Amino acid sequence: MSTVVIVQLTILFTLWFMYGSQLLPNPYDILLSMWKLLQAGKVIGELLTTLTLIIQSMAITIVVSFAISYATILPFFRPLGFIVSKLRFLTLVGLQFAFTIWNHGDMHNLKISLFVFSVSVFFIDSMITIINSIDKERFIHARTIQLSEWRTAWEVIIMGTFPKVLDAMRSNFAMAWMMLTMIEVISKSDGGIGVMMADQNKYLWLDAVFAMQLMILILAMGQDALFGLLKKRTCGWAFNNIEKR
Repeated sequence: MSTVVIVQLTILFTLWFMYGSQLLPNPYDILLSMWKLLQAGKVIGELLTTLTLIIQSMAITIVVSFAISYATILPFFRPLGFIVSKLRFLTLVGLQFAFTIWNHGDMHNLKISLFVFSVSVFFIDSMITIINSIDKERFIHARTIQLSEWRTAWEVIIMGTFPKVLDAMRSNFAMAWMMLTMIEVISKSDGGIGVMMADQNKYLWLDAVFAMQLMILILAMGQDALFGLLKKRTCGWAFNNIEKR
């Protein structure tokens, strides 16, 4: 598999060099621009600003999404979960003004609110789907061995679906990086890698833009790898069950 990946990447970069547009930078220009940005030092600070924003947003998203999704176990809260999951069809146009009023003009909290809303509506929908797909026989088995209702919810719903929830988390949190520039440019005073990308793109300094895109890709892949490691460390029993089958 490693050989296949290396061959495919070699073909990709070869075609990029041979048939790339004159307006688009080649891989050498992008790597050179990245080295210059790293030497200048400013991009490191902007990356840290962006990471802080995303970590804060992810933490709040997890708490909000878990609370709403697991509350739908109770029939009273199912309409709430249904309504929130359908909000994923909305755009941020207009909602930005509502969130600005809600946050009393605080731009940092506004960015966090937009991140949380944009990701949680998809994450909640994924989690509700996972919860609804639980095999009914698991509940019957839990009651057969005389587990309490709370213990049944913990063993079957929370722990039983945790590996799938981590996979949904990995997929949905990847969207936060895609929305990065759009949300960060709402207020440039806070800075961030998205603001730098928007400024560079305005003057068509595409080598710097693609260099920062590459930095974001590396960070996002690191985040994805951490979720994968977390799944292996905390859900080893799930992998063992798969191997036994």
